[in-house]
Amino acid sequence: MTRHWLHGATLLLFTIPPVAWAWWDNGHMLTAEIARQQLTKSQVAVINGLLEEWSDDFPGLCDLVTAAVWPDQLKCANHGAVCPRAVMENIHIFDPWHFDEKPYNPQNLTLPHCADQWLPNPSASFTLTSAITSMGTSNSRFAFNFMLRWVIHLVGDIHQPLHSADGYFDDARLGHLPQGDRGGNLIPVISDCGANNLHFYWDSAACQYLVNWSPHYQDHREALTQNASDLITKYPPSSFGTRYDPEHLKACWTQLQNKSKPSGVFDICTGHGLLLENLC
Repeated sequence: MTRHWLHGATLLLFTIPPVAWAWWDNGHMLTAEIARQQLTKSQVAVINGLLEEWSDDFPGLCDLVTAAVWPDQLKCANHGAVCPRAVMENIHIFDPWHFDEKPYNPQNLTLPHCADQWLPNPSASFTLTSAITSMGTSNSRFAFNFMLRWVIHLVGDIHQPLHSADGYFDDARLGHLPQGDRGGNLIPVISDCGANNLHFYWDSAACQYLVNWSPHYQDHREALTQNASDLITKYPPSSFGTRYDPEHLKACWTQLQNKSKPSGVFDICTGHGLLLENLC
């Protein structure tokens, strides 16, 4: 594997249009499909070759697009529409990796102890930083496989607003939530698709994207591919100005690669260091 261009391929995931269209399976695979269409065939072939090494244990979840669903499948405890796999891993140790709990506190409530220490506890941003560092320093194909799956998934997650904030409220409209709303999970809603809280409603893109992964997902692949192509045409990277400028991100990428022995938890791309002794 050529590490240099695989880093660039992963970096591309950070430059895709942040269109808010579902973060259930459909949305995660759409995010990955947009990235896939902007890579070369040889790059996709190398990535798929790596992911396919886990195909015996995770059939149907081992290419650049379907691997985007893998971290959610690890959480499955019971069979259902979103968990159709025969084997239920029921692994929850990675649950905090899926979101950032940055406080949203419009009423200036007194926050719970350490609520401002969301970044290193861990979080999605922490995991992405760690994944990029791992892929910049490791020669392990297992590490690349594991971390690449998380990068593909988390780039989708952090573009869902309720995966990136925890709201604190105390009012008649949103309720008494001085301990946080768990990313909107504690705010009830009524919807046509069964999404019964605000977080789920966002995840379903207001009930617009409801096709979840299954072992037979290939039946829906053509529609997904066309949808991604349409979005790339409508929202090319240039339409976002400098916000997703690959040249700007390369400086961050270079710093992460060069920091092979971090002294503590860090967010090197914004210059904020978080020492381990300060963790809650």
